Amino acid sequence: MFGLSLEELPSEELCAGELIKYYSRRFMCGDSRGLRESVVLAVDDSPDNLLPVSLDTGEALPLSNFMRRRRNSAGSDLSVEEVKWRKLRTYKLKPGKVRRPTQTSALRKA
Repeated sequence: MFGLSLEELPSEELCAGELIKYYSRRFMCGDSRGLRESVVLAVDDSPDNLLPVSLDTGEALPLSNFMRRRRNSAGSDLSVEEVKWRKLRTYKLKPGKVRRPTQTSALRKA
């Protein structure tokens, strides 16, 4: 079974404040320990930027990383049927920032 081509994928926009799921590159592909959830803190759509998304986990998310959206910036959950696993580069990036503590700063306060 082959995946969809870029033309066949429905258009999806990624903006700051959304909750995403992705696999950390620190683990082997498919390793359940690498599955992460994170909030997008900032999106920079500059064409020369190889790491256009800042996450509250502090991890780098390259354009070739597979991810999917779980909750939009308004806080509404997205159904699994609505969103598919896809590479970051296939999203339409909407530039912006949200003010929110990172996971490490929240741990320091605890």
